[in-house]
Amino acid sequence: MTGTVRETHGACQAQCAPSAMEDRSLIWDGPAMWKHLKAWREFRKLSQEKVAGMLGKRHTTIGRWERGEMKSSTTDLEALARIYGATVSQVQMPPEAAEMVSRLDRTQGILGSLDPGDLEQWLAMGERLLRR
Repeated sequence: MTGTVRETHGACQAQCAPSAMEDRSLIWDGPAMWKHLKAWREFRKLSQEKVAGMLGKRHTTIGRWERGEMKSSTTDLEALARIYGATVSQVQMPPEAAEMVSRLDRTQGILGSLDPGDLEQWLAMGERLLRR
């Protein structure tokens, strides 16, 4: 990986930001996210035809998703993530960032389960580690 996930995502943040769409079954409308889908497919050495066959779609649909010409449903994005051996969070970033995204997902789970006092202690511990 050439940079941290924050640096990688910072470079495409404007393009990766979730859009305010009316249809809740659709997520992420940014062109950079769609480039990540292509990167994941190529990372797994799969053709558009192969992925399309696994999804019961046309290969042109896969290409349109990857070029950002057509939005994918949440269901289709979840299926793509399974095909690529990744999570939905991971396929929204480049394959090189997969390990960091996994760590961030774990961190989010921990943070979501802590009460405010424990959360502050956890954050303070992290800040102390950074100062070492």
